[in-house]
Amino acid sequence: MINRTIAFLPISYLAIAPVLANEEPNRCGYELGCDEVIVVTGAKIAADSSITIDPRKPHQPIPSFDGSGLLKSIAGINVTRKGGAGGDISLRGLAGSRISIVNDGQHSSGTCGGRMDPPTNYVVPEAFDQVVVIKGPQSVRYGPVGSAGTVLFNKDRSMFYQPQTQGSLALTRGSFDRADYLIDIKTGTEDYYITMNANASESDHFKDGNGDAVQSRYDRNFFDAAVAYAPTTDSILEVSHKRARGSAEYADRANKASQINSDSWQLYANQEWTQSWVNNSELQLYWNENDHIMDQFDKASDTPLFGSNPKRTTVGATATNELEFSNNVLAWIGIDVMDSVMDTRRGASIDEIQMQTFERIYQMTNLGVFMESRYELSPNNALEYGIRVDHQDTDILGSWAINSSKPNKHTNLVSGFTRWEHQGLNQDSWTIGVGHSQRPADYWEINKVGRTLTLADEKTTQLDIGWTASGELPMSISGYLGSIKDYILIDNTQPIKARNINARIAGIEASTSYQIATHWDVAATFSYSYGQNHSDNTPLGQISPMETNISISYTLPTLEYSLLWRVVAKQNRVTVGHGNTVGVDIAESPGFGVLSMNASWKPTPAILVSFGLDNLLNKTYAEHISKTGAQNDLLPDDQKSIRVNETGRNAWVRASYRF
Repeated sequence: MINRTIAFLPISYLAIAPVLANEEPNRCGYELGCDEVIVVTGAKIAADSSITIDPRKPHQPIPSFDGSGLLKSIAGINVTRKGGAGGDISLRGLAGSRISIVNDGQHSSGTCGGRMDPPTNYVVPEAFDQVVVIKGPQSVRYGPVGSAGTVLFNKDRSMFYQPQTQGSLALTRGSFDRADYLIDIKTGTEDYYITMNANASESDHFKDGNGDAVQSRYDRNFFDAAVAYAPTTDSILEVSHKRARGSAEYADRANKASQINSDSWQLYANQEWTQSWVNNSELQLYWNENDHIMDQFDKASDTPLFGSNPKRTTVGATATNELEFSNNVLAWIGIDVMDSVMDTRRGASIDEIQMQTFERIYQMTNLGVFMESRYELSPNNALEYGIRVDHQDTDILGSWAINSSKPNKHTNLVSGFTRWEHQGLNQDSWTIGVGHSQRPADYWEINKVGRTLTLADEKTTQLDIGWTASGELPMSISGYLGSIKDYILIDNTQPIKARNINARIAGIEASTSYQIATHWDVAATFSYSYGQNHSDNTPLGQISPMETNISISYTLPTLEYSLLWRVVAKQNRVTVGHGNTVGVDIAESPGFGVLSMNASWKPTPAILVSFGLDNLLNKTYAEHISKTGAQNDLLPDDQKSIRVNETGRNAWVRASYRF
């Protein structure tokens, strides 16, 4: 029987091959396997700078509520805090639409003009089987290319070989009334499967290291179901649906998110071909809608208060063929299309808002064709390359178009990359690649420039290099150097809040681990990002400072203990008022060090209990890129922090059962 495991969708072999080729032996040993050890310093960096992680593993800090909480454990990724939910990720100092978030093959966008609900806010990590982070413009297969990188949240579409049911139950409780519940079930045979994932998460306002309350309450209920059928041994059809309902409060703004709702439907088909140079054909059709209400109706006011209800609807499709021209040439050729519209309505109460008719204010349509290939030059050398062409139409509509000097724009975008990989004889590997991406202004940038389409397209050209070594001292180092022409800068010091500049970026990331004695392991990661605004001869805004994470672990047959020390340098390269759609520089920021600990106990093969103390010493600190805490309603004005502070000492416990 032909192997009926359908590839993760849509994971590129180009992204994960170096990880697989350099996979370390199981150094955990004992009954407590690597799958159960708490992730504290992030995943290993592959030679091509990609990262592959398991979102179902427990992570520290406290297991993730949304996509940003999971990703912040990766070297080079930081999160802008606004409250307890809605964290916006920054990758190598770049944020917003420069990072492409692909949710099980779907593209979706947030709705809020102030980014209360970035795309990662609609991602429940434990609903996925694998997360791949491709740093830099080093792939063209996943829709419009993210100049900073691409994050793939992927699901496994494997059929069973016999009737089987498997799944997991998990419960997380923590400080500040944090409570998460998870049920994940998959049942099926060799002909079909049914999956169901139900998740609920909530938390009250947390306190920082000073004991000051930070407005951060949130709640969310999530449901995900899929039904798949295999009409033949070489094909699969799947229909899936996701539904989320939630709300949140923030410390950086007056509005609260009284509604953060999301729905999506998807049809997936894959056909494997056995008598052709076409390995398989894949088709995805999807629809998703993010529906958000933000208001201040709970506040006393002498003037009328209004709330708004923005809604983003995206319809898309992707068709891909995997081709094997010879034993050493593999290629992917495809086409994708996406149509995304923004509607809005407003009113003086929730009831009044819901009585209004939506007005369409924005539409973006994108049609892309791409080709990506891997050519095995020799047993130790490979060349990977790809090219993509997008045609994008953007239209400002309705009341937004009334005073717009340029409400329509049609643009052609060209992106591509080439990368050489070398597998050495001494368990090491090298890569060097050059990538180029182009992107027009997004919805948030257009809003900043007066709702007119006058900004030039942003063009990024970047060199990426990487080296990995295995053996007793596994190590990974990656670096990048990029030039960005017509970088879209948010500049709050000017009447027009967005403009084009030229910029340079550079940085390095590294990771290593070492078994210092029986049962004892140490691991470390390092990241540094640099950005310069060459047009103004000033530092590029919103660049996170240098960071190091060091952990030491002690592992026994059914127990594991770890300490994590996170050290972040001060950041004095700032330009106040400059940044991106996520945030702008507020001021210089001091460095800080945070100590955390965790433990795991596995009494049976099916049960795992994890415990953690984040910020063990109750440090008061804030991330450099976090938003201002000026709208924290829980504190008087003279006690509000410059930035939204991080959580103080936070205890949590997570129990899971697999069957």
